[in-house]
Amino acid sequence: MKLTTYEQNMLDGLEGEDKQFAMKLIVQVAEAMDASRLQEISQAHVVDTLTTGTGETGPEYAYKLRDMQAKVAVPTTINVGNIDLKNPENNVPAEYAFEVSREVMNIYKDMGCEPTYTCSPFQEPANQLSLGQHVAWGESSAVPFANSVFGARTSRYGQFIASCAAICGRVPYAGLHVTENRRAEIVISIENLPDHFKDMGLFYHILGYRVGQIVSEKIPVIIGIDPDISRDHLKAFGAAAATSGGIGMFHMVGITPESPTLEDALQHQAAEDYHEITLVELDTVLQELTENEVGQALEAVAFGAPHLSYDEVIEIFHLFEDVDWDIQLPVYIAMSRRTQDEIEANGMIKKFDEADITIVADRCVYYAGILWDDGLKVMTDSAKWAHYAPKCIDAEVTIGSFKDCVDSAVAGKVVLQGFSEEE
Repeated sequence: MKLTTYEQNMLDGLEGEDKQFAMKLIVQVAEAMDASRLQEISQAHVVDTLTTGTGETGPEYAYKLRDMQAKVAVPTTINVGNIDLKNPENNVPAEYAFEVSREVMNIYKDMGCEPTYTCSPFQEPANQLSLGQHVAWGESSAVPFANSVFGARTSRYGQFIASCAAICGRVPYAGLHVTENRRAEIVISIENLPDHFKDMGLFYHILGYRVGQIVSEKIPVIIGIDPDISRDHLKAFGAAAATSGGIGMFHMVGITPESPTLEDALQHQAAEDYHEITLVELDTVLQELTENEVGQALEAVAFGAPHLSYDEVIEIFHLFEDVDWDIQLPVYIAMSRRTQDEIEANGMIKKFDEADITIVADRCVYYAGILWDDGLKVMTDSAKWAHYAPKCIDAEVTIGSFKDCVDSAVAGKVVLQGFSEEE
């Protein structure tokens, strides 16, 4: 593998212990991927702040970076951790992870990372990537957004790799950094589904989850999507597909920058397979993610996985206004600290507080430390939440639309419209 003079200097330790440590890992990964060279990156999103739960790294790695006084070489944002630093009243101090998680999250901030602590880095103003921009993003729901919506280039980087890439500014020139590896392999059609479903946020959670099941780690191209689809719907689709499958990229014709046509998405080659999504399939997925029947008493409602956008929070706010904030259950709404700052600035958070609705930042609610762990019955808007919560906090989960979740909070039990044939 060919290295530039500067890359060799980093590997030899001439640019500091931290860069040598990072380069050793990146070079080993590059060799395992048969990369002929490294690729310089301009930005990173690190994911090593989770010390417990699915995707955990453990604190020892962060302590090692701290001991060598590591610093990032490119602008870098930080993923969620296991505690809410912005709203400490949300945390359970008795949890083992509390002090450790706070320490680890602060270590990455001290390395020069921007303390965004969000799983939706693509919603941050500084993370609006450009076509062809090479970055090193971790977080399963963020990677497909970077590749598929921005047209940037990142492989699906997990623990250790994204942070080492941030320190040395390099990744292997392999995977989704290489044009030919970004070719769509499987065509997924939703052209014959009723158009009114395509305005529903729930539709994209369920569709994404089904697509992930179909394609696993292969790259799909979706036809039949409205080119005016919102970024929130794209976020939901990518997060769900990366949860049930292992995708790092999807194409949507007329939406993904590299895919103005189906032929472009396929790089003018034949597709390996074709699959037409049916309503029966979507209903089946809905049932797979539904453990509580309609009318079942609930104990909580949780919004936001990935973190909600400002527009989504406004939508939920108005839905609660429509029912006069008459809720019977604890409600949790997860968002980035920047989004929380925005709703504090416009006064919305006061109404949430008055209704005893808990705003959560810096973390996900399906990790232990906020909700109790004893078979809790929860309603959520998110396929990702519904997938992980049973594993992480032993919750019994039902997924529904924003309106389903609000109506369930009012009724104190599952209210679920699902996918009706009627508009």
